[in-house]
Formats: sequence, structure tokens, C-alpha cells
Amino acid sequence: MGCGVKIENFDDSENVIYVLKPVIGSQLKHQVNKLDYNFKEKTGPIEIETRFNTKFVYRYNTRDSIVISSAKSEFYLEILKSGTFENTFTLQKMINKSYVSSLNEQSLLFNAVKIRAWTYYKETKESSFWNHSEKTRYYR
Repeated sequence: MGCGVKIENFDDSENVIYVLKPVIGSQLKHQVNKLDYNFKEKTGPIEIETRFNTKFVYRYNTRDSIVISSAKSEFYLEILKSGTFENTFTLQKMINKSYVSSLNEQSLLFNAVKIRAWTYYKETKESSFWNHSEKTRYYR
């Protein structure tokens, strides 16, 4: 699941970075990173050569915190369990590796469900010398 981050009055000075972290909370509200969800950062693009051409792909790495590098950034959540999620994230500004701003907290509320579905084929007409067999696809 992709989530956007927009920072107003973004400071793009050389020694300034912004750090986004999930707040670890209750297991009942699915607030534990790497247990209920994976907090992921998109990196890349990485050039991969295939048999016929070259492709550019992105990697999604699991992190404890993410450095935000632009005023509009993204992070991703890989949901590991179904349930009601009430997650809180903090954003702090750092200058020369020390925090200079107070915690800015934002909540993210959503539900995740696990759906299991499958299909199967059943032969409805057998093949013969002049005809091919027919199959019907059923969904459950």
C-alpha cells in the first residue's frame, strides 16, 4: 500500500534531512513494524539487463525509518496480517545529525482483509476423433 508524504516549507539545504518513523504501539491495533506490517522505502531505479532488452526496476526495502529527500515523497506498507490498523508516524527535521524540530505526528487508519479465492476446471465434454474436449472454469 503506497502512502504519500507532503512537507510544507521544505528545507532543501545540504545538511538538512527529514526522518519518518512509525510509532510502535499496541499489537491489538496492528502497530508493530515487521510483525503486523513492513515499513518500506522505494529505492532505484536499478538497471537490469534481460535477454532482449534493458529494464529499470525499483526495489522496496524494509526499514525502521526513512529519510525523506523531497517535499513530496512516498513510503509503502506491506500488510502481513489482516485487521484494523491504527498507525501513527512521526516526522522530524534534522540538521547536522541532530533533531531540531518537535515531533510531528500523523495517524493512518485503515482495514485490511485477507481474501482467498481459487478456480478449478471441469471437463464438460470429452474429446473424440472429430472434436476437442471442452472445459468449464468454476470460481469459489
